[in-house]
Amino acid sequence: PTLLIDDESDQASVNTVNPKKIIAKKDGGGSRSRINEHIVEILKLLPRAQYIGYTATPFANVFVNPNDPEDLYPKDFLLSLPRPPGYMGAREFLDFEVPRTGLTNTDAYIREIPKKAENGKTDTSDDRLVEAIDAFVLTGALKKFREKKQGEFKHHTMLVHHSVRTADQKLLVRRVRKLWNAAGYSSPGPAAQRLQGLFENDFRKVWLDRGKSVGFRFPKTYAELRPYLGEALDEIGRESSPVLMVNSAEGGQAPDFDGPQGVWKIIVGGAKLSRGYTIEGLTISYFRRASKMQDTLMQMGRWFGYRSGHSDLVRLYIGRAEGRPPLDLLEAFDRMCRDEEDFRDQLKMYEGKGGLTPRDVPALVFNSHPRLRPTSRNKMFNHKVVWAAFDYREPTSQSATKKGRTHNANLFEKFISTLEIREMEVSTSSPKPATFKTKWADVSQVKMVSLLTAVEWDVPENPIEAALNFLREKKPVDKWLFLAPQIGRGNALPWNVKKHKFKCVERKVASSTRFGVFSSPEHLNFAKWLIGWPDLQCHSPLEPCERTGILLFYPTRERDSKQEAPVMGFGIVLPRTVGEKRIAFSV
Repeated sequence: PTLLIDDESDQASVNTVNPKKIIAKKDGGGSRSRINEHIVEILKLLPRAQYIGYTATPFANVFVNPNDPEDLYPKDFLLSLPRPPGYMGAREFLDFEVPRTGLTNTDAYIREIPKKAENGKTDTSDDRLVEAIDAFVLTGALKKFREKKQGEFKHHTMLVHHSVRTADQKLLVRRVRKLWNAAGYSSPGPAAQRLQGLFENDFRKVWLDRGKSVGFRFPKTYAELRPYLGEALDEIGRESSPVLMVNSAEGGQAPDFDGPQGVWKIIVGGAKLSRGYTIEGLTISYFRRASKMQDTLMQMGRWFGYRSGHSDLVRLYIGRAEGRPPLDLLEAFDRMCRDEEDFRDQLKMYEGKGGLTPRDVPALVFNSHPRLRPTSRNKMFNHKVVWAAFDYREPTSQSATKKGRTHNANLFEKFISTLEIREMEVSTSSPKPATFKTKWADVSQVKMVSLLTAVEWDVPENPIEAALNFLREKKPVDKWLFLAPQIGRGNALPWNVKKHKFKCVERKVASSTRFGVFSSPEHLNFAKWLIGWPDLQCHSPLEPCERTGILLFYPTRERDSKQEAPVMGFGIVLPRTVGEKRIAFSV
């Protein structure tokens, strides 16, 4: 028997060969990437072997092909390990639950880059690197102060992570060293004033809120701390430069955390610090590197970890507009961590004897940031979208062929015949003042989902299937409104349903399978206002209502077409509070 443990199992062990290339025999003869192939071969040679993957970001593992019996899909179990005592994770840095009193987690531990002034404006000239270095020095002195009663702090480190490029890292190392040499921490002057300001306005406040109650020591005055600054500076400057560059390039300086002396340094790096590298004693983090992948960003979050005896001193300086186009890293981490919490919660279905396995019910990977994806594209060949949250959908691949067009027209005619149709006049002020009439009716959730499920399309895959799954599973609304804006101009023939005459819009077909757009901005804004979207001004006999969805209905005729039945164009609008851009992936 053999137990094979694969640490960081989502990184190189996942097969990244495109299945389509395998089928087409264009992959050069190999159906697996190199490391994946070797692991599979080892398991073949050892028929009694057991494989366990271990990682903090198992998203790529969930997307392994479950129908390949030789691949590494976690078919038997997928377990979330409990968070150990003393570990500072997402719940400590972010505000999943707002505290009743005192500082929020972000107020205590997060410092935004660039800094916001008291008037709320952003000072783009201040990247807060000097402040972060000051915080590193100050927290080193506070650790020395605490050592008298709380025991030794062997390591004290600061992480500076801005770029994956070695050339950028070298420039940053030179800048940090220049700032350090010019600071003058050992003499009276601007640096001493900055340190005292941080002591009084930042670290004392957080200690009172987070550290005092758990017995952490803190000086009564800055003067009491001053002697320990010298001890900290001596420790930081011992044997080598205070600033180390840690990367895979020649000249990299990896600190020896297992050595007898301990490490008190500022560590600048990139990819090498992104995964599987523990920075002992990490207290101050300065992070500005963007990525498009959730797992990559999460792995770069080195500030999560054990902070025994100094959790109140931890600070994360994080960029709010990094990369091109700018990415708000704090918002990205907040959304990713909430997605991860939900991922962990649903793994509970696999716990217990005789319970479900991932082979029975594949796990869902959640994504709520529109700029990010769970992992790299070459690890998502087998994924599918299970459901997708949304606030507005306007599917334009409506069936324009005769059979599908007739089916949809009959479907909507039957649906409308069951409604109590009324008409009202409404006005909007955005995007420009407009007044129009619209037919409307109340509709139940069951009836609306049933209608949308039965629509036929000209494309092979249902373009609203993921949205329908979201409506069925998450039930974000309790009721619906049917709105059919009546266009006051145009020569298109109307569409009659019993006694009701619906004016048709004229639209060009953008391609063989879709139209360009059905809706008009003033109609969409009115619908949004009617279900509580903010910052919109409208007037109507109906008042805004909560937990309500709207179907904007547009019977559409193509220009120069001789088809008798119009195309049943529509858009779906949900309240913004439930319409976050969230997607659930699986295999």
